[in-house]
Amino acid sequence: MGRKLNFFLNLSVWAALAAYLVVATRYCSRQEEGLRCTGLDITVKDSAQLGFITPYVVRNILVSENIALTGRPLDSLNLLAVERAVGSRGYVKGVRAYASMDGKVNIEVEQRRPLLRIRTESGYDAYVSEDGYVLPVQTYFFVDVPVVTGEPPLPFGRDFVGRLPDSAPSEKKEEKSELFLYNLINFVKFLREDPFWNLEVVQINALRNGELELIPRVGNHVILLGEAEGYREKLSKLLRFYRRGLPYEGWNRYRYMNVKYKDQVVCIK
Repeated sequence: MGRKLNFFLNLSVWAALAAYLVVATRYCSRQEEGLRCTGLDITVKDSAQLGFITPYVVRNILVSENIALTGRPLDSLNLLAVERAVGSRGYVKGVRAYASMDGKVNIEVEQRRPLLRIRTESGYDAYVSEDGYVLPVQTYFFVDVPVVTGEPPLPFGRDFVGRLPDSAPSEKKEEKSELFLYNLINFVKFLREDPFWNLEVVQINALRNGELELIPRVGNHVILLGEAEGYREKLSKLLRFYRRGLPYEGWNRYRYMNVKYKDQVVCIK
């Protein structure tokens, strides 16, 4: 008898709970149907360090795409279109749009981080981001990153903006320029992560044949790295020379140091 009573009590509780959920769901649905967008709450990550994307820029993007949000019913808003419009800009790495119970549309934006800047003698000027995206230079904001000057053999035209190939190209002749840029990006990442070379190298000059010259902070010399392949061994060799040779001969004794040959540091006065 007790078991039957408990069964019917449990059944009654579950039936009441189910009825409550149905009523609550209908009530919330009706509330949401009548709820309109009261405004936008835009958050840009890393805005203290990077200023390519701001809430003002995001609002202008929505205006340029004819996407009106404020004042419209929340259940009629196409938030996927908001994400597509904002995310189509090169400096945007990721975007998320959602509505909250207070009636606001929240837009969270993550910016791409430039890794290096390329400024060629022919006039090309662009950033390359950490995730391999070529970005145009903005007149209202700049980032303090290593600058690659000269005339590097780039695999794209001077108007190119977009994503680079994700994988390393082969060494075929027609892909030499892609290989150059791939190695250059990895080399700059190494410089940034190494405490000594991050401070010592202030400029990278690219020659037409794909070789690199480095301008150091200390000393009046230029370092010929050669092609970027094997940069760890080349810089390790140069660092040993710095520690063992230059303290006796002086940092300003040589004007050119060639480290592109195996186990050699060729110095020119």
